[in-house]
Amino acid sequence: MSDHHAKPESVLKACVSPAGRAVKLSVMAATIGALYMRCPDRFVRPQFWAEDGPVLFTQAITGGLASLLEPISGALYTAERIGALFAATFFSIAAAPAVYEVVATAMLLTVVLYALSTRLPFDVLTRVLLAITISFAPVKNETFLNLINAHWAFCGLGLILLAMSRPPRTPLQAATDYILCALMGLTGPFTLIYSPLFAAKLYFNRSRHALILLLIALATAAIQLAYLPSREYQIPAGSWDTSPATFFSVLVYRFIWMIIGYDILPYTLLPLVVGFLITMVIVAFCAVVTVVLIRRHEFERSVPILACALVLAATFAQYREMPETLIGAARYFYIPIVTLLWFVILIRKAVPFVAYPILASSFLVFLRHPAWPEYTLQDLHWRQASACLLQDPSCVVEINPVQFKFNVSLPHPERLQSASKELADMHARSAR
Repeated sequence: MSDHHAKPESVLKACVSPAGRAVKLSVMAATIGALYMRCPDRFVRPQFWAEDGPVLFTQAITGGLASLLEPISGALYTAERIGALFAATFFSIAAAPAVYEVVATAMLLTVVLYALSTRLPFDVLTRVLLAITISFAPVKNETFLNLINAHWAFCGLGLILLAMSRPPRTPLQAATDYILCALMGLTGPFTLIYSPLFAAKLYFNRSRHALILLLIALATAAIQLAYLPSREYQIPAGSWDTSPATFFSVLVYRFIWMIIGYDILPYTLLPLVVGFLITMVIVAFCAVVTVVLIRRHEFERSVPILACALVLAATFAQYREMPETLIGAARYFYIPIVTLLWFVILIRKAVPFVAYPILASSFLVFLRHPAWPEYTLQDLHWRQASACLLQDPSCVVEINPVQFKFNVSLPHPERLQSASKELADMHARSAR
């Protein structure tokens, strides 16, 4: 096995050239702009979202480094735990929601920058389209600007980019890949899902880099598998339609919404037989194109659609007993929609009459409803709420979405992080 090496000077020159910097800065600015279009209130009113508060925040300030080993829904989420510890260690409690949003944005931009890297075997325009799709895809907004959902882009898409990348040309690039693979593998269950991609990468590339990535993916998948039994899985009461028709309808409506828009084609207006035919056409088309790409040894172009299929299979397997809940669980379709668009981007020159209408229509769907769903964060006055936490150990704090509430339980206040001295002082006062 051998890797391709180039002079480090040429790699550095390509990365820091004015044209390269201009492209990266422009795409990063566009990404920030897309985030603002999606969630403008979060830029002026940073607040926790869902498990940001009762899980990441509470366990970071009370458990410290031990929180890194605490599973969430049967998996480790190391990158988000590190972000929460960073906020707890260096910032005040009042600033925590803003820090969480900054960390989540930094994780997103890391993936954007990797998509722009010359490590991907595509031309500049293709890499730009891949990068902007990460934030411009017509998906719901709960995966953006909150720490608890940052793994969907950082790991769910980042690992796919690693699987598509060329062998490293410098030791620094190799080390970066291995560190990112390990961190992403320890953040969510994605290496359990994507291990076949890294095995295929090794088969087609036969490089030491591909072998090490596969070994890291398998090691982190084994660790995540060990935590899987801790997942508490309960089926809500009620009757659930688990027929194949339900799975088809969920799948079709999600992807039709991507192309047309949920307001033009509501969930209930597409006849099932039409949805079934659309599904079969999409699956057959993607399968044929994928086979052609693999036979041409263009494995990298087939990676997104293979990842899309793996994620959909894992999602439907998880919700096999209550598939109707996927109608509202939009975050599970963020990766499939982005990867399908990535696939369309990568094959656009071969089938322009199919690719360009899909890409244009999807972009227009985003522009028409960038803030979908139109959910405005309620101002729950975090600064006052955080002051309540400092004054009363039993204070219950409400966060967005509004049904989420939590308080900070401190059975061992002496174990608090050093930067959480505010809470330690409060407990010392309350003990007098």
